[in-house]
Amino acid sequence: MNIIEPRRINGAPDLVVEILSPATAYYDLRKKFKVYERCGVKEYWIVDPEEKSVQVFLLKEGRFVLDQEAERTGEIPSRVLSGFAICLESIFDGNSGSLKR
Repeated sequence: MNIIEPRRINGAPDLVVEILSPATAYYDLRKKFKVYERCGVKEYWIVDPEEKSVQVFLLKEGRFVLDQEAERTGEIPSRVLSGFAICLESIFDGNSGSLKR
């Protein structure tokens, strides 16, 4: 909350959740990954609707390291937002590679 100002957010968020799309996946996985790492985002989630997977990276000593990953089932808790967790079955449609709406 300390980075939120009346007219802008001044600093990196604690958590970024990126939902991959085929058109931007390379950019998201390469370029944005490095930008978020360099800017000090503490936790970076990559949600892949086609693979029905979530990868969670934590910033340690200025570098992202893979902390958790799950595919299709399971629960992923945030390490930086106390009480926040996602159950994969609740976000992925059972038959397709799409996110539930």
